[in-house]
Amino acid sequence: SNGEIIGAISTGYSLQNTAIVDNLKDMTGTEFTIFLKDERINSTLKKDGERAIGTKMDPKVADIVLTQKSNFTKEIDIFGKRYYTVYKPILNTNGDAIGAFFAGKPIDDIVATKIKFLITVFAVVILITTIIVIFSNILIRKMISKPIKEMSLLATEMSNGNLQFDNVQMNSNDEIGELSENFNSMLLQIERLIANEYEAKILKNQAEYKALQAQINPHFLHNTLDTMSGIARMKN
Repeated sequence: SNGEIIGAISTGYSLQNTAIVDNLKDMTGTEFTIFLKDERINSTLKKDGERAIGTKMDPKVADIVLTQKSNFTKEIDIFGKRYYTVYKPILNTNGDAIGAFFAGKPIDDIVATKIKFLITVFAVVILITTIIVIFSNILIRKMISKPIKEMSLLATEMSNGNLQFDNVQMNSNDEIGELSENFNSMLLQIERLIANEYEAKILKNQAEYKALQAQINPHFLHNTLDTMSGIARMKN
């Protein structure tokens, strides 16, 4: 009641609780181990079906991690299985290495993951390529097949003598656009030729009519009228 310190409360979490490493493994799919000095006090690694508790760290790894206080990353064999591993020293407040954290994944699992990733990427590439091909075919059909079909129908109409239709509309700078322009130019030339031929026929008919008029001279007309007059007198 007078404010004097009479004690302290301390809380902590046991690093030997297997739920720590098990939860980490469930989240990442990676094996985890906690070392006290060079001894495993908690681990997801199993040896002969049992957790590898009480087993020792490789002396070469312990020298780097515990003595030199450095991280260690390398492929090593653990209980006869190849792992890609990472060791990280646990330092106390004085900077002394009192243990280490370990994370490792079997090389076979890494390779399988890479293969699965490559298969997924390959499948996505195939899907994207298929979509591109489909849309390209649709675009080609719209840009090439449709105008060519339209020109084919117009050519059929022309062969039947029908020239009363609009020009082909194709606003593009490629070969199809050039073909459309040439087709329209051909239609224009045909229309001009027909108009010229029609005009030439009219001029020819007019010339023939004038020539016929020139042949019928006044003398011929007088003789014809005299003959008709004589016949009229004979018939009273």
